[in-house]
Amino acid sequence: ENTYLIFASDNGSSGTGHGCNMPLNGEKNKNFEGGARTSAFIHSPLLSEAQQGTVYSPAFHATDWLPTIVSGLLGLPLDTADMRFDGLNLWDSIKSTLDADSSGQLHNAARRVSMPYDFYPLDLFSPKGAVRINDLKLIIGDGSGCYYDGYHENGFDCSTASTMEPLVFNLSSDPYETTNIYQTVPDTDLNALWNEMDKYWKSQQNAPHVLYELEGETECLQNLYDSNNGFLKPWIGQCALTNDDDIH
Repeated sequence: ENTYLIFASDNGSSGTGHGCNMPLNGEKNKNFEGGARTSAFIHSPLLSEAQQGTVYSPAFHATDWLPTIVSGLLGLPLDTADMRFDGLNLWDSIKSTLDADSSGQLHNAARRVSMPYDFYPLDLFSPKGAVRINDLKLIIGDGSGCYYDGYHENGFDCSTASTMEPLVFNLSSDPYETTNIYQTVPDTDLNALWNEMDKYWKSQQNAPHVLYELEGETECLQNLYDSNNGFLKPWIGQCALTNDDDIH
């Protein structure tokens, strides 16, 4: 009687293991809609009749769940003075089905690193990211878009995978990201997208695995990775980890 049931996912499915993101482009770990856009719903007897059965169309980021649940659903204050939250409380927008602010949304901004994984051969400092402003979405360094239907594990119709050039899609007229309009989008819109991306590059902090690379500790990472069946990674800046509490 006083419960909200929330179903959500952190990303799209992988192309392997018969994952299917059709009709969206891409898969898990990619910035295409198939990698970032997922199904979600909220169910509760506390929802008004006007809210029940409605569809929320504006963008909703995974980081929006915490402030939306704590401040929106529970009505509890978040101490933003001591803690910085990237997400927004979108509960009022959800309740009223009003459009949320879509003036700028970050999908990802990551420095690529030559991690010690055979299946992840990336170059140090090669940028990868995506931003969206209104209907336009810029993707850089992620030219591996394919469609995964659950049957073709390597994907099919990989026309956007043939280039590492920047991609721009209009998600309103082209929600499945089939046509790159980078060369034809107005300069004002293109500059706005690049400025939004550049804003995050300038403020970004190095992730721990980037620091390991910069400090020449790739071999340390490789040894730790190999000795833990390929899925454990260090979370502290020490090469020799012997305590089980130090690795996860």
